[in-house]
Amino acid sequence: MWNIRTDLPAEQKIAGHFIPWLVMIIVVHGALALSGSAYLSAVMEEWETNGAGTLTVQVPHSIGKENKDSSFNTRISRITAILDSNLSVTSFRIIENEKIVSLLEPWLGSADTIGDLPLPALVDVTLATSEPETTRALVELLKDANPHILVDDHRVWLEKLADLALSLEILASTIAALLILSLTLTVILATRSSLAECRDTIEALHFVGAKDDYVARQFALRSLVQSVKGGIAGLAISLLIIVFLMSVARRIPDSLLPDISLGIGYWLLLSTLPVIAGGLAMLAAQVTVRRALAEMI
Repeated sequence: MWNIRTDLPAEQKIAGHFIPWLVMIIVVHGALALSGSAYLSAVMEEWETNGAGTLTVQVPHSIGKENKDSSFNTRISRITAILDSNLSVTSFRIIENEKIVSLLEPWLGSADTIGDLPLPALVDVTLATSEPETTRALVELLKDANPHILVDDHRVWLEKLADLALSLEILASTIAALLILSLTLTVILATRSSLAECRDTIEALHFVGAKDDYVARQFALRSLVQSVKGGIAGLAISLLIIVFLMSVARRIPDSLLPDISLGIGYWLLLSTLPVIAGGLAMLAAQVTVRRALAEMI
């Protein structure tokens, strides 16, 4: 299947034998970097969709002796009344106590133990806009009604996560560029070594009328086949690693890590990595041979 018609020696001493192995390693690293970047982008999109323009209001269960006459339910009613009458609020809901317990369970232990604690009331609030001025005005109203409440503006931590995601995407792009550079340099060095090994054969081909284009094409096709072989092996290893990591991620509660399914575009790009590696190797080999043959003349 992988045999190509060539006038070059079928076996080489050293040059080019390690190309499939190197391409395999490069494809594995490239696939993992691509997967990490794609997953991080999907998670950020999910969080931005569900978290932009939202607040979480925490009403403490106990607020001290000075407000002992104000019951817990009364304090909650004051907050919900403000939210219900505010035009910037599109919707709100009080999170069930069972949901709060399930969120705390990974950190504090069994549900029975958490249930005995004086848990605060949590209110999820969705705003019509995520403008800072709107959020600030609503927080001031809520603080006036109850200075002891805590308001978590999701936009703040989303911005921090966005900065982290951008840094990681830049890192992934840098890794991809270094992998491409490594592949290119390796193919160039292997091709030059092959040229030295096949020098007598190349001179014989020139003697019978073969053009430089033909010789360059032979080396390019050989590099293509070797790189695609290594790329397919690397892709198979990458898929095993990715499937394993996905199975581990599914065991993590949705409250800690959202359940993300990567799109068809990611899988298509992942499957083309061996072809991309082969194309780069073929191009590098062809350019290298052309330049080397020009120097030999």
